[in-house]
Amino acid sequence: MNRVSRNVDLQSSPYFFHYQKCSQGPFQVYHAHKGMEFMFVHEGAGRVCLEQEKSDVFPGTLLCYMPFHLHKLVMDPHIPFVRTILIFDPSILEPYLRLFPLLHSLFMQLSENPTFPHIIGPLPDLRPLNDVLGDFHALTKESLPEHQPEHFAAFMVGFLQRLQSLVPRDWEMPLQKTSSMASHHAGKIIQWIDEHYSEDFSLAQLSKELHLSPYYLSHLFRDAAGESISAYLTHRRIREICLLLKTSSLSLQDIGRRVGLPNIPHLCTIFKKTMNMTPIQYRKMFEQHMIDGPEH
Repeated sequence: MNRVSRNVDLQSSPYFFHYQKCSQGPFQVYHAHKGMEFMFVHEGAGRVCLEQEKSDVFPGTLLCYMPFHLHKLVMDPHIPFVRTILIFDPSILEPYLRLFPLLHSLFMQLSENPTFPHIIGPLPDLRPLNDVLGDFHALTKESLPEHQPEHFAAFMVGFLQRLQSLVPRDWEMPLQKTSSMASHHAGKIIQWIDEHYSEDFSLAQLSKELHLSPYYLSHLFRDAAGESISAYLTHRRIREICLLLKTSSLSLQDIGRRVGLPNIPHLCTIFKKTMNMTPIQYRKMFEQHMIDGPEH
């Protein structure tokens, strides 16, 4: 089945990079990635929930997510949200950083230590990070696939060098491997839902595949994400419905089948409860937006 949103594929490329992605709309779903993610906010305002930590987000905020790090952005839908996104497998970068002990230590803190600050800024001057991201964006347009790992490693060395001056002075302390088992399992639950949300949900099947009891799954997910598995599943489906309403001409019946909500009255009820408008009103809003002019 074709879906508008997909998990980032890090098999065909060592990284996923999107420079100054611009969008406008609700961002209120907890999610996590297999890879590590850096997100630099150029424009927009809102709040980030990073597991149990919450912080305001403004231009110049850098968000650093560990693998399977639960996070949620709640951005002001009336302000364009412009950010640069970088997602990658940290294991491909570590060998290149061994020649730079301080940078390697910083990177290990960011990628493995949940007690280390992962929300940096907002920075008073956006130019240093924006420049290095812009330079890499230009390079990715010119580089050949076989040169990607080397170019990526060189870029990350420069990126981490700029990051050194932005993190707390005591970052050189030995890495403390704080237990994050609940977060890891919650990330696995999110990954499973992302792969199966179009099907009838079965807590028993999820429990069987993750080799954990249904009670334990429900309890640890609520502790880590602050909401139930069923609530996350609903939000995941609503996010896909929004994407399909904006980017396709599929009927509501077809959309319902694609997201695991074939009962259209029920779909409309939960959509309106979440979005404060009906699916048809939501689609018309974006159709009018395209008539007036695209957001870019």
